[in-house]
Amino acid sequence: MDQSRRLNFYCKQVCTKRQASYRDIGRNLNNENMSGRDHGKKVTLSSSFTGSVRWYRKKNLESLAIFRQRRRPDLFITITCDPNHKDILRALPKHQTPQDRPDIVARVFKQHLEELTEILIEGRVPGWETAKAIIEVVEFQKRGLPHAHILVTLNRDHSITEEEIDNYTVAEIPDVETEEDYELWRQVTTKMIHGPCGEFNIKSPCCQNDKHRCEKMYPMDFQTRLYFDSQVKAIYKRRSEEQGGNTALITRRNGDNIKETYKIGNQWAVPYNLWLLKKFKCHINAEICSSIQVVKYLLWYPFKGDTRVMASVRNAEDEIETFEDMRTFRASEAVWRIHEFPLHKRYPSCQSLDVHLHNQQQIYFEEDDDMVALMNEGPKMTQLVAFFNMNAEEPNGPNINLTYAEFPTKYTWLPTKKWKLRTRPSPSIKSETVGKLPMLQPTHGDVFYLKMLLTQEHCKGKQSEEELRSVDGETYNTCKDSCNALGILDDDEEWDRCLSEMEETVGTRRFRHIFAIIIVENSPRNISGLFEMYHMKLIEDYCTSFYNQMHERIPEDNCFALSLFTIHQLIKEMSNCDDPVD
Repeated sequence: MDQSRRLNFYCKQVCTKRQASYRDIGRNLNNENMSGRDHGKKVTLSSSFTGSVRWYRKKNLESLAIFRQRRRPDLFITITCDPNHKDILRALPKHQTPQDRPDIVARVFKQHLEELTEILIEGRVPGWETAKAIIEVVEFQKRGLPHAHILVTLNRDHSITEEEIDNYTVAEIPDVETEEDYELWRQVTTKMIHGPCGEFNIKSPCCQNDKHRCEKMYPMDFQTRLYFDSQVKAIYKRRSEEQGGNTALITRRNGDNIKETYKIGNQWAVPYNLWLLKKFKCHINAEICSSIQVVKYLLWYPFKGDTRVMASVRNAEDEIETFEDMRTFRASEAVWRIHEFPLHKRYPSCQSLDVHLHNQQQIYFEEDDDMVALMNEGPKMTQLVAFFNMNAEEPNGPNINLTYAEFPTKYTWLPTKKWKLRTRPSPSIKSETVGKLPMLQPTHGDVFYLKMLLTQEHCKGKQSEEELRSVDGETYNTCKDSCNALGILDDDEEWDRCLSEMEETVGTRRFRHIFAIIIVENSPRNISGLFEMYHMKLIEDYCTSFYNQMHERIPEDNCFALSLFTIHQLIKEMSNCDDPVD
């Protein structure tokens, strides 16, 4: 397979590569360590290798960057491949089944997915706006069939309101008055009904837990209205039979593979959009999105693979061997990979930008390279250095009105290591690009404050890092001092922005640590305001653990007290005092 060949290439070629900063090599170079193997750290599976841990992380961070700039997603759509879809059956040769031709199944699903993406971008669903941001991830079920998760930010200034929910999605069995209504009713009752599970079928996969309860929380409670709950989660109208809701008789196989007939109501309906269901005639779940955290679900859950345990007495740090041993492929996914169909798409595209201090850009080299010759070549060209050079070469161009983070919106990064002005306007989000700065924390040192400077109006037109560190004619030694001189750190807006980014990208324990460092080392003005804003994130892991064990949530007052106690203890350890915060 193509991926196996690529892995062999990495084993023979790429795994001899190492990386280190230009400054560190210069500091450590002497007569005893002239070869590359004496410097830096080994590089294995990079972010360019599809499926590697670094690839997942890069796609995750770039997706979050798009939504931070274009607004949080409004819709979460899941489309699932139906092996008995008429388009698949029509393409099959005689006497063959969909199981015999995973290539046809994959190709037809890809066509449906591309059509759905175009519909969403152009806003062709009645009553929907065009899209200004889309993230799409393809996943493969345990039985081998593909399905895709799509996040959509609509071209509007605000999120979907309670009054608009039913314009985008419903969760009821439709009325039947005409032949067209019957066809829609049939699609809903055959493709958009969950289970039934629970007391009807305790062997259902969604009920395989200690409580034998559905992990998707079905059956849902009946509701007579549409609204958002305290967690900003959309609650859909699901009327009971007494309230005017419809019921249906469906036939499904139970846990013993015996067909049974169930009478189900709206509490079992999966939210859907009428127009999309009519168009694609397959399971297509459409829900109002309430949290940016769903991006993590999109980028991590689909690639988690089967639950496995590996034990080894050798090569414990061989990343390639571990990746090769832990991967699993089924027929449909193998076909998808062979044809190089994408597992991930996003519109607009995202350009990751380098951020580094002077002469601290990363250098990649072979283990047998002559490091003296490498150092004589000088520091390599990076996007940040090219940004400064562009401002020096064209002091009157459109570049002087752009911050470093905004540069990719007007300029494209060429393989020749130069920025080039985009000559044609962007007719759609498919040809637009946004910039993403790396995720940095206060613990990374002065480069964290350099990133702050590169997002400010102050950085426009700057021709070097030294000029960037200059404020009112005075050049400061560090970027942190420059931030202080500009008053950036006096306003808690920057700390709010930092914590907001960390909230979306790091785990709870790491977030607590970053929050404590900001308080201890930077002394924000409104500590209590920042705490009130992020106190739930500070104990998210505790809340999740409690809910998984007790199947109920911690009361809100107790959450606040637990957050305060947790962060107080952490700050106390860092500052080595008895009463670190007031």
